[in-house]
Amino acid sequence: MDSLTPKDEEKGLTKEEISTAALDKYFNSLYLNLKLRNAVRFTKDIISKEVFSATDAYESLFKNILGIINGYDTRKEMDGTLNVGYKPVYNKKSIDSFAQGIDNMMRFNSFMNLGYQIYKNEVSRNDETHMIDFTMGGDINAVVDKFKELTLGSKKQKSIFVRLAKLINNIKKDPYSEKADGLVNGDGEIINDLLLYLNPQTPNDKYPIGRMLLQNSQTENKSSEERRLISAFAQLLEHPNEEVRQLASDLAFYAYFSTYDQNTSNSFFHLVPVEHRKQYDLALRNSLQALSSRKAEIKTKAVRNAGGVNLALDLSERDVEVVSASNMIDVLSRNYWYDDNIVPVHYTTTNKPESRFQSSGLNGDTEEFTGTQIYDAESGRMFPTYIASTRVRNDSMYIKIRKGSGTFLYKRVGTVNRYYTDKKGN
Repeated sequence: MDSLTPKDEEKGLTKEEISTAALDKYFNSLYLNLKLRNAVRFTKDIISKEVFSATDAYESLFKNILGIINGYDTRKEMDGTLNVGYKPVYNKKSIDSFAQGIDNMMRFNSFMNLGYQIYKNEVSRNDETHMIDFTMGGDINAVVDKFKELTLGSKKQKSIFVRLAKLINNIKKDPYSEKADGLVNGDGEIINDLLLYLNPQTPNDKYPIGRMLLQNSQTENKSSEERRLISAFAQLLEHPNEEVRQLASDLAFYAYFSTYDQNTSNSFFHLVPVEHRKQYDLALRNSLQALSSRKAEIKTKAVRNAGGVNLALDLSERDVEVVSASNMIDVLSRNYWYDDNIVPVHYTTTNKPESRFQSSGLNGDTEEFTGTQIYDAESGRMFPTYIASTRVRNDSMYIKIRKGSGTFLYKRVGTVNRYYTDKKGN
């Protein structure tokens, strides 16, 4: 490998090309390639019934989205053939973001499509009085409205943060009230571990939307502490006072939809007792069984609904329909709009967009702002209604424009081809 043979010199091969060819042959001809592939395949087969990220459907979506967002590259092999692969990925944080997003959407859509039917079946068959219907009867719009009400509050009721803080304060002020029953000791001190564990942050001038902080993160809790917290959650969910029970049920709802059961610093859905979260666990188990089944027919197609994406599962036929990558990118781009690697920043050639204004830049770049200007009160800047530009990357589904503290998101809707004719009409 250190010296060129006459035969190699005749082929015009360099030392680097010979080294690469030797490594490729070593890897592919011996057991290393097969060992690596089998290790990955067998591991995926084992855990694919437990997590969506190990399923073939997830892998297909991930690869397609990675290619669309990050772009493809063409590599010329030594034999002259061309192989299309992914461009190098430099930002691990961005990859982690949309990888988690894909997992969230797959689980959420499985949950929404299977959850209500499971809820109805279980309640009628087993008289499941403790099971919570997280899908609101399978109505995604009702789910969105409820989550907004929990996080932002409404005329009907305050946010979940204000309500929980109020309950804790009321119990401290009146430890002998009906709401405090079983939740305090003889000295009037709160002994319910969940009420001590959750630290609601009500809205203020700095943080207009409330937050839920935890005493410890999920990874810091010992198993014995987790069991006590689960027991404390059950105590609230089955409390004799209806207001306490409803607040606990709303806490479980918020716990899921605020983190989608991801292992984050402030996630606590894993503390919801099994009998109350049974709908969620059964929906995911049934969906994973179908996805991992060799008899399941996996096929990709675009399915649109109010939530932008849909994962339909027919248990009788075990036919899984996975949303197309492009529809998922639409949701990912809207959720991760702040990530410049997922939604690139578009720099306009003028700070004063006007109707039908066109400017020419370097290399013949053109940009056109058309339509009524949009005024952003927060930044005090004007933004174009839409943009036609030769500087937008072909594979960018979304771009954003930043001006001061304002950011506007723009979605790609099509491509415009312009033709020019000379004096001869050509």
